[in-house]
Amino acid sequence: MELVSTRTRARLAATLAVAAVIGGAASVATGDPAGAGTPKPAKVVQASVAGTSYDYGCATKSDHTVWCRHGNPSSPTQWTGFAQAASVSVGGSGGQTYLCALNLDQTVSCAGDNSFGQLGVNNVAVSGTPITVPGINDAVEVKAGLSTTCAVRSSGAVSCWGFGPLTGNGLPISTVMPPGDVPGISTATHVAMSASDVCVLLANGSLECWGDNHHGQLGPNAQFGGDYTPQAIPNLLGVQQVSVVGSWLCALHSSAVSCWGDNYYGQLGQVVNDQSSQANPLPIALPAVKQIALGVTGGCALTKKGDVYCWGSSFWATPATPWKVSGLPKLQSLVTSVGYNGTCALTKARKVLCWGAPGNQLVSATPTDQGF
Repeated sequence: MELVSTRTRARLAATLAVAAVIGGAASVATGDPAGAGTPKPAKVVQASVAGTSYDYGCATKSDHTVWCRHGNPSSPTQWTGFAQAASVSVGGSGGQTYLCALNLDQTVSCAGDNSFGQLGVNNVAVSGTPITVPGINDAVEVKAGLSTTCAVRSSGAVSCWGFGPLTGNGLPISTVMPPGDVPGISTATHVAMSASDVCVLLANGSLECWGDNHHGQLGPNAQFGGDYTPQAIPNLLGVQQVSVVGSWLCALHSSAVSCWGDNYYGQLGQVVNDQSSQANPLPIALPAVKQIALGVTGGCALTKKGDVYCWGSSFWATPATPWKVSGLPKLQSLVTSVGYNGTCALTKARKVLCWGAPGNQLVSATPTDQGF
C-alpha cells in the first residue's frame, strides 16, 4: 500500500511543484527583484476540455484560479470560487457542462450542472458556486465524465459519484450515487473516463475498466453490451497511461500505444468507415511516445522527441494512419478531454492550442491559441 501512496502523492507533488515554480516566477515584476512592483500575469499550469457540440475548455493558472471559455468567439473568464485549484477537469456536454478541481489541500470542489449528482450532492440542479465534495480529503487526481466524477485517493482507492452505473458498483441505470469507493480497487494510480466507460490504472501496470461494451471497450472477456463492475483488460503489461473517449480507448505502455474498441472513424489507426470493433488491443504505428490524448473520432500522441502524431477522422486525415502535425511550437503536454472532437495541447510558453475537425467551436483544422 505504501508504494501506491508514494506514486500517487508523487503525481500530486509534481503538479503542485509546477504551479509553485510558475507562481513564484509570476510574483516578481520585470526589473523588480524584490517583487515590490506589479506582478506578472499568472500562467496556465494545466487545462481540460469537454463537449461535442458546445465545446468548453478550462485552465488552471499558477495563482490557483480557474478560467473557462465556451465556444467562439468568447474570451476566457475566471470562474469565481475556485481559489486553491491544483488542476481542473471538465465534464458534461452541451448545456450540461460541469467542472471539478483538485485543490491544494487534496479536497475536490465541483460546479456547474448537477443533473445526476456529479457535483457530489443531490440537493441542487445547478451550482455556479463550487461545492466541496463531502468525504474526499486525500485526492491525488480527479476526472469529470459526462455525468459521473471519480477521484483517485492517496490510499489507492477510487471514489466515484453521480450517474450510478459508472460508479463501478453495478448499480441500475436510474441510480444517483453519493461519493463512495469502487469495490475491489485498492492500488489505483490513475483514472480515465468517457461518457460511457471508466478505466483505472493499477500500481502493477494493469487496467481495470467498467461501463458500456458494445464495441469491445472492456476487452475480450467482458459481457457484450455492458459490465458495470471492474473488469481486467488482458494482454497489456506495464501500462503507464490510459485514455478513454467515446467508444474506444488507448493505453500507453513501454513507450508504445495500443488501442481497442470502435473503429468506425479510423480511431484504431486502420481504415475509416470500418464498422468492425476490436476487443483486443491493437498497436498503433508510432515513434516512442510520452503521452496520449483522444478525441471522439481520433487520437494524438506526443512523442519523446516532442513531435505530435494524430490519427483518425477527427483531424480529416486520409488515410487514418498516424501523421505528423506541422506548425506546433514546443509542447509541455497534451490536454485530456471528454467527448471532444479534436485535441488541445499546453505549450512550453504556457499557451493552450486546439485543433481538430472543422465545426468544433474551440478549434479549426490548424492549431489555434485559446487565449488563456
